[in-house]
Amino acid sequence: MLKWLKINFGTLLLSLILALTVWFIAVNQDDPRVERLLEDPIEIQYEGVPEGYQITNPSANQASVTLLTTQSIWDELSTEDIRLVAKMEGLDQGTYKVPIQSAISRQLVKVTDINPESVIVTLEIKETKELPIHVVTLGSPALSYSAEEPLADPQNAIITGPASLVARVVELRAPINLTNRQERLDQLAPIIALDEDGLEVDGVQISPETVRVEVQITQQPNYRLVSVIPKIEGETDLVEAGYLFTEVTVTPQLVTIFSSDPQAFEDLPGFIETVPLNLAGAVDDIEQQLQLNLPPGFSLAFEQSVTVKVDIEPRTNSVTINRPLDVRGVGDNLYALLSPDEVSIILTGPAAILNTLQPEEIIVVVDVTDLEPGTYQITPQIIGIPTDIDASGPIPATIQVTISASPLPTSSIDS
Repeated sequence: MLKWLKINFGTLLLSLILALTVWFIAVNQDDPRVERLLEDPIEIQYEGVPEGYQITNPSANQASVTLLTTQSIWDELSTEDIRLVAKMEGLDQGTYKVPIQSAISRQLVKVTDINPESVIVTLEIKETKELPIHVVTLGSPALSYSAEEPLADPQNAIITGPASLVARVVELRAPINLTNRQERLDQLAPIIALDEDGLEVDGVQISPETVRVEVQITQQPNYRLVSVIPKIEGETDLVEAGYLFTEVTVTPQLVTIFSSDPQAFEDLPGFIETVPLNLAGAVDDIEQQLQLNLPPGFSLAFEQSVTVKVDIEPRTNSVTINRPLDVRGVGDNLYALLSPDEVSIILTGPAAILNTLQPEEIIVVVDVTDLEPGTYQITPQIIGIPTDIDASGPIPATIQVTISASPLPTSSIDS
């Protein structure tokens, strides 16, 4: 037997090699090997950073990986199956070239290339520093309004990071925008770390990351923002001619008026009427600039023109009703004064519906929920308009509401 094996060993070995070759070819045809570059780069994880130290500006945070495996495994691979690690154990303060090591969670997968193969990192001592937060206002409040000094909470923040970066930070800034603002601001603002040149310093952590900023915005005593009410005449003539107006719009709805005597505002209502606009003879829409009927001692604070547009249509059926305002949400121990205390609503639709409509069914609500003492301009909401009826208004579109902790002289509504 041994003699036979010696004589035929070469033949047997060749047969085995041929069989393995045939098997490998068959397997490779069914599930061929592939060597490909992963489409997405892999994040580099820095492990073993000594306590009290921090990495500064590594030369790379990601690396491209080329893998060798079979097609079936490749089809199931994801970036979560591969880890790239730069190990920092035993290193002290300084700059180092650290090789990138790979770890694969799947079998039959080989990393054939990592680009880059290593990263250059600098280890620095981690430091902290506390600085005050400087709130910076951008833009200005609306005309005739002024802003008080911003209040920040907290007033300081702590910076943490590599010593060289922390040393660069000379200011913590929180920007807020007051452009055209007319009411109190209360919001969170991001905190930005800046160097002496006003450039942002990246690579440091700020705690907290945001600051709550409050800014009180008040109207100057010689100014007041009031609603504009268009004075319309000639409606009867318009209807008799077979037309009606379906909508009246005013631009702007609010104007700022001025008086050299701040006390003059005490008796002033929260609205100003235009000079009359006569609709008699109109057969189409009217758009016209109108003067305001200002009381003696008052003037427009700025160059402001008021445009009144009246939509004219052939008559179907229309009616204008006046409704008192229903104020809701007055806080405990607070009082509300509305100016004006009623509005006009233009209703248009089928006569059968309008003729049976009871004005009491329509409610105009002024919601003052959560409002503190002060003077506000609020847009009322109309409730109860029947189906198939179009409502235009209310006129005026905004109502001046004064909230007070003590009873107001007239038309006051308490909690």
